[in-house]
Amino acid sequence: MFSPPPPADEIISTAKVSAGFGVIPRSVSLGRQIYDRPLDLHEKEIRLARAWLPYHESLSAILKEMHARFGYAVLLEIHSMPPLPYARSPEIVLGDVHGKSCHPDITTLVEDLFEERKYTVRRNIPYSGGYITQSYGHPQNNIHALQIEICRSLYLNTSTLKENSGFSKTRKNITEILKDFLSRAEMGLLSALG
Repeated sequence: MFSPPPPADEIISTAKVSAGFGVIPRSVSLGRQIYDRPLDLHEKEIRLARAWLPYHESLSAILKEMHARFGYAVLLEIHSMPPLPYARSPEIVLGDVHGKSCHPDITTLVEDLFEERKYTVRRNIPYSGGYITQSYGHPQNNIHALQIEICRSLYLNTSTLKENSGFSKTRKNITEILKDFLSRAEMGLLSALG
């Protein structure tokens, strides 16, 4: 992906990186490359300095501030996922690293909020939580991270990449879910946060 290649000790070799979905992705989907030529190695440093580092510094600061202010912090990391190739494919996948990044009461509440709106929900399969969820979720310190994958076919024509007829409903439901989650947290209904 880079010319010259970065030093070997700067590369974290994972299945995700090998598939082209690392910090600087080289693929948009399996087999579909983003770039038609290798990037200059200097480009890696620029992108990390301008985007990755400031993002993580800000996210870390916000979580620390919320924890100091409320005694807990919850990060709901929302993603868009492609339709899954399962017979009974879920519309929503909640990833809490199999209970390691988020208290189960929080995951259950979010699951219930989606199911109240008639979404099909699955936990941790095939997305159990990526770098952010794994790095920032520390329930033992009352900092919780939950990855929420939303099937893009709910709101997007996956062929044209234009909004479909479900866009407004999906936006309304997500907004309501976030408001309901905050309301229940403020009312002290989440024992995990107390």
